[in-house]
Amino acid sequence: MSIGRMTESISIVTWDTTFDAEGFSTITDETVCTIRAAVEYRHGSTSWRNRAAFTESTVKFTARYRPDVLADMIVIHNGQRYTIDSVEDVAARHMWMEILAHETKPSEHGGSDGQADG
Repeated sequence: MSIGRMTESISIVTWDTTFDAEGFSTITDETVCTIRAAVEYRHGSTSWRNRAAFTESTVKFTARYRPDVLADMIVIHNGQRYTIDSVEDVAARHMWMEILAHETKPSEHGGSDGQADG
């Protein structure tokens, strides 16, 4: 992986639930980091067919390794939210990480779109 391929800016966020005085919950995003990454969307290549365990994944982000990025976080890229399916340390050398993710639907993670479920 070359630094020159990492042309996209992505934000890794986690969410925090807070409760007000009446007991109503509010979900807020907490940015863990903003990093540069190479973005590859799912297509019919051999490498994507070999990822059969993550059939829901539609995008791969490749970036510098960060130990604080976990599979229960969200990636924000170009205003779109992606739920992380897996985070892999490429070659176990702590240089690069591959994040496999899929597009987040509005009802995931507490329905943070402001609309009631149902």
